[in-house]
Amino acid sequence: MFSLQLSKILASRLLRPLALLAVAAFAAPGAALADSPWSTVGSTGTVDEACYMSIQMDNFEARLAPGLLFPCKVRYQVQDTFGTGTGIVTNRALFAHIRDTTATPGNVTVRMFAYNLLTGVTTPIAATNINSDVTPPSGTLANGYTVYRSPAATLGCGVTLNFNTNSYWIEVDLTPALLTPLPGLAIGALRLGTC
Repeated sequence: MFSLQLSKILASRLLRPLALLAVAAFAAPGAALADSPWSTVGSTGTVDEACYMSIQMDNFEARLAPGLLFPCKVRYQVQDTFGTGTGIVTNRALFAHIRDTTATPGNVTVRMFAYNLLTGVTTPIAATNINSDVTPPSGTLANGYTVYRSPAATLGCGVTLNFNTNSYWIEVDLTPALLTPLPGLAIGALRLGTC
């Protein structure tokens, strides 16, 4: 009887605070990202099952493995980390860091979709389409990536997200043009930034 009472005391005074501490440790990174609507690609993308072994995820990028000649798709869930409190985010453009070089030719397309929670209808958001062969770049980075923006700055902003009625995700298609021994096409970062 004495050991049972001791076990209850131990559980209530020692284990519960440890459990709360563990929950806080897992929640803290999410809170830190609340002001940063960047998607760290290597850790948040979901690769299609057919391409599971064809996409390399490391160094915060998702890249096509060398020696492949078939397209692969990676999906990214969009979360409401914008801190508006209303679930409505206005004046956004999609920014993508893409590696598509002459050494690793091919095509990277980025598209955003909305799934209406009330009607069950999926709608592509055309204003966020990026195609590395068609969309004009908006800058280059020292690490070999090119920055793309959609809609283009000359077209202004037109993307409004309503998280109250929609769920959003981004699909990235990596389509190689030639067999290459080099690490291939890659996506380095995605961001829904203010216009």
